[in-house]
Parts: sequence; C-alpha cells; structure tokens
Amino acid sequence: MRQGANSGVGEPAWLAGLREGRPQDREAFVAATLPQVVGWCNRLSGPGVDGEDVAHEVMLIALDKAHALGPEPNIQGWLFAITRRVLANYRRRAWVKRIRDTFGGPDAFVDKTSNPEQALGARQRADLARACLDQLSRRHREVLVLYDLEERSAREVGELLDIREDAVRALVMRARRNLKRAARKAGYRPDGKGLE
Repeated sequence: MRQGANSGVGEPAWLAGLREGRPQDREAFVAATLPQVVGWCNRLSGPGVDGEDVAHEVMLIALDKAHALGPEPNIQGWLFAITRRVLANYRRRAWVKRIRDTFGGPDAFVDKTSNPEQALGARQRADLARACLDQLSRRHREVLVLYDLEERSAREVGELLDIREDAVRALVMRARRNLKRAARKAGYRPDGKGLE
C-alpha cells in the first residue's frame, strides 16, 4: 500500500476523484489499498471472523465516507481506524454467536440424538439463553436478534425498526454489553469453554 496509497509524496492521483465519487478513481483507490486492508484484517481478526469479509466491509465504509476526506489526509491511518472499528464489531458479533452456540443454538429443541441426557442438556442451555435474552429491554433484544443472530445489516435493521443506522449500531453495542453481563451472571465464560 505504500506505493501510491499515501506514502508522504503528495496526494495519490485518485484522491480528488475518490472524494467526488468518480468510478475509475474509486476502483484505483480499492486496487491501491485493499491488499493492505486484507492483510490487517487477516492478522488482527479473532476466532470466528473471516478477515476478507471484514476487509470488504471496511472498503465499503471507506468508499461511502470518502467524500468527507480533508486535504492531505493520512489514508493509511484513516483506513486503519475504520478497520479497527469494523473488526471490533465482528469480534463482538462472534462472541454473541458463541453464547448462542454454547446455549444450544437455533436447533436446541430439535432432538437429533437418542440420548435423553443430551436432549435435556440442550433444552437447559436453550432455556438459559432465553433467560439471558429476556433480561434485555425489548429494543435491545430486537436489535441483537436482527443484527447479530440473523446477520442483517444496520440498514436493514434500521428499516425494520424505523430508526437510523447509527442508532442501530449504538443499540447493538449496548445490547451486547448487557447480554454479556447477563450471560456471565448465568455462568457463561467468555473463553469459549461454556458454562462454569
């Protein structure tokens, strides 16, 4: 990325067109910066996070916000800040999925075994997950289910709940924090080992 992305030798040729949304400059920006972003994402992502998925989301956000870049921007610093935020969001989403899976997942009530003890354990984990979710406010449950468990975008959730995308992201952050608190009280350990 140092060649042409923003190596301290003036602005890249594509920067002005990127701000204006010119397709050829947007493509040049992606070509110049995507390899570095993919590298960051692959090295910084945690378990259950696909680095390439994160990188593509970073690029979509960057393209959407490029019009606001000021004069002589630090492109690498700007992209890394976006990458950090998106990765943090993906890691939190992966944590919520681990809670769901630990507690039995969406198929908890489907008896796939002939072992009554396993079926009872799955039922108990599902009941515990439901109890943790029930401790959340209605709005927090809604955004958590739609955004994290159903994996809808913030735009889709916003349309369903008739709220702005930034409000969706703020609600998701608070809902995750509250679910994490409830799950820990119920005996869930965030190291992925399940219930204490």
